Amino acid sequence: TNEDEDRATIANITGNGNDLVLSNFGFAEGSGYNEEGEYAGYLVTDGVDDKITSSAFEMGKDFTVVGEWRFIIDERKVAGLIKPPSFYLFNENNGLKLFINNTEKSSSLNTKSLKAICSDGRVYFDDWSEMLLSEEQPITSSSKDLSIGYNSTIYTQMAFKNLGIYNDQLLSKDDCIKAYNYLQTLKSK
Repeated sequence: TNEDEDRATIANITGNGNDLVLSNFGFAEGSGYNEEGEYAGYLVTDGVDDKITSSAFEMGKDFTVVGEWRFIIDERKVAGLIKPPSFYLFNENNGLKLFINNTEKSSSLNTKSLKAICSDGRVYFDDWSEMLLSEEQPITSSSKDLSIGYNSTIYTQMAFKNLGIYNDQLLSKDDCIKAYNYLQTLKSK
């Protein structure tokens, strides 16, 4: 909650020490943990200077990212959910733009949120419908940090809740749903 002493750190439950660190949050509705309204239970970035950052970690060419993140406003910003060069999820005026595994071509998607991203080009929407991005995905890996709500000095407003990164694993649709449902059961300790 916004009142917790350790509110600026989201602990990694795997115990590997790769926590998410929050910077510049006001820890109030709209810049912190929302307790009411449409984004109750979400951590919300203000789109001005809020940053969520992990330490650098190794991610292989095969991965699945599962969670719940929503772009709140319609704006074209090269900021969002980013793990270079593995994936870049940016806010767009009427949806989002996604680059996977350092591909030069992006896919524009007519949605403001996704439930899962797979390195083989599969994405899953809120209703778990699947889309396969047609661009070839160059093989790559990453050792950079994960950025949420910003990219360098560019910021966007997001609502963020639950994130699971399955490194070196391409989960099936059923396994993505199971992982998502498991994330919903986790409570802070």
